[in-house]
Amino acid sequence: MLKRYAFVIVAAAAVGLAACGGSDNPAVGSSGTTTTAAAAAGSGSTPTKAAFVAKANAICTATNSSTAKITPPSNTDPTTAKASDLPAWNQFLLKILPYGQQQTSQLKALVAPAADQATVSSIWTKEDQVVADVQAIQEAAAAGNLNNFKSAYQKSETDAQAADQAATSYGLTQCGSGSSGNSG
Repeated sequence: MLKRYAFVIVAAAAVGLAACGGSDNPAVGSSGTTTTAAAAAGSGSTPTKAAFVAKANAICTATNSSTAKITPPSNTDPTTAKASDLPAWNQFLLKILPYGQQQTSQLKALVAPAADQATVSSIWTKEDQVVADVQAIQEAAAAGNLNNFKSAYQKSETDAQAADQAATSYGLTQCGSGSSGNSG
């Protein structure tokens, strides 16, 4: 549910992240753990798939709106980046990553329908990998390592495609790369 800027989230790829409010730097929770359905629901009941999808898509829509306001580097294609582009990519990714992390945390906090918990857990696992990939891209950019930047980007593309396909197939249409927003 991470929406991607060319290759990145936007989360949130992402499979997901949403900011509550318009801040350019959302507060990011540290737990990242999935809440059990019974504990989150209080009564032990779980939502319908339609209700779950609506809540998740709302989170991703909010993230997409927030991240669309962040200006990407002038060279928006990481495959053609030069070493001199890496500081701009680093700054961009430092702004984007908190949204991806927060979206993922918010999505994991949703109670999945009982029959779909394994499917949803698999989607979140894919999204976690995309966030980790983007972190690796940012770290390579910060280090000025163009080879690692491009290698991490290529890995993120593969992982993001799998995450997007899983999210979209489940109905999370605002959480995949096909959702509206920045396209780099």
